[in-house]
Amino acid sequence: MSTRMASVKPSSTAMSAYTPTNQPHACPETNTKWKVKSGALPPTPDKSLCDCMFKSLSCAPSDGLSPKSYPEIFGFICGADKKACAGISADTETGVYGAYSMCNAEQKLGYVLDAYYKNQNKAADACSFKGKAVLNKSPSVADNCKTALASASSANAIAATATSAGGAASTSSKSAAMGGPMKNLFTMGDVAVGLYAMAAMVAGAGVILL
Repeated sequence: MSTRMASVKPSSTAMSAYTPTNQPHACPETNTKWKVKSGALPPTPDKSLCDCMFKSLSCAPSDGLSPKSYPEIFGFICGADKKACAGISADTETGVYGAYSMCNAEQKLGYVLDAYYKNQNKAADACSFKGKAVLNKSPSVADNCKTALASASSANAIAATATSAGGAASTSSKSAAMGGPMKNLFTMGDVAVGLYAMAAMVAGAGVILL
């Protein structure tokens, strides 16, 4: 073996003389199957915004709630109150994205729970889900969060209008952002917001980014 190793005479190329010949693949051409609206990008991931939103919630997921419980809650709320889920929606075909579509699974669930609770006039039983949701007696909004949350609220109001029946988004949606195979759990108007909770479980309720 030592003889064979001694006979090896590898060659090398100086960096100054190296000229790569490979080329990147060209982007695919758009056609009728291209389900992405040109020029419309999802929100840039913003951990501070998601944290601000989650701390401001009046109704939030119970501590330690298992991601396995998420699908049932998402399915019920987004089926019963579509506007409550507008802030986490993402429709690549129409380019309509909720301001919190880039937050992690727990934060998205918190937003949906809180929106539903408020849309139900803060009824006591609207923040329960058999103990899977709890009222936050002291929600807080830091001064440095107020402007960002107000801007997100305005964006979500537009998304709610755009994704409602008869609005701009009337075709099937690509998921609210967590990447992972799963059957659609619910619909938002004509916009399917599926592929959601399974990805949360697969990713360990981690952060997304599309």
